[in-house]
Amino acid sequence: MKKLYFFLALSFIYTCQPTFQTRYEYIPPITDSAKMCVLQCENTKLQCDQLEDLKYQNCTRDVKAEVAAQKNAGQQVTFTKSCIKTNVCIENYNRCFLNCGGGYNEIKECVQNCDELPIEQKLQKTENKPQSNK
Repeated sequence: MKKLYFFLALSFIYTCQPTFQTRYEYIPPITDSAKMCVLQCENTKLQCDQLEDLKYQNCTRDVKAEVAAQKNAGQQVTFTKSCIKTNVCIENYNRCFLNCGGGYNEIKECVQNCDELPIEQKLQKTENKPQSNK
């Protein structure tokens, strides 16, 4: 019974936590060569996104198959694997964009359970300026 109360309390605390969403405002570079560089970044990001989507789909398919096999065998369902989408593609794109001479603002905005946060924590903006002048 203590475990149930602990689980319920933990669930309540977790569901009441603020949820943040990150978005980006991009400042494009000026020169033609830098703009071509950004196009290469975009193509690389597109390929990365497709690969990450495929990995995630394969992972969820494997987990569903594992759960079905455990149920069919009359076993208790246990998860040995979790499927997580990473931010690696956008992180690489942002680095590439900066290296091409562009800049961006990273904006973290509270989108759920924000009432208890001080106003300065509801919206946080970080400027990222170009690394070079291409």
